[in-house]
Amino acid sequence: VQDIVRVFLKGDYTTAIECMTLIEESLRYNTREDKDEAIRTVEKSSEAFRHEKNALSQELISILAR
Repeated sequence: VQDIVRVFLKGDYTTAIECMTLIEESLRYNTREDKDEAIRTVEKSSEAFRHEKNALSQELISILAR
């Protein structure tokens, strides 16, 4: 999940949406530790909360917190 989160953060809006879909579909294969690490990665990233990705980043954190 970390690799997909990195692509989410570096990519454009469309890429970020695709990454969210991949992450959501793969959640059952990731441990709680993996998900928590991904949440920390998003929260620490300055790119995550830029205007265009702010809502997507919030939603991604919500998805990972499940």
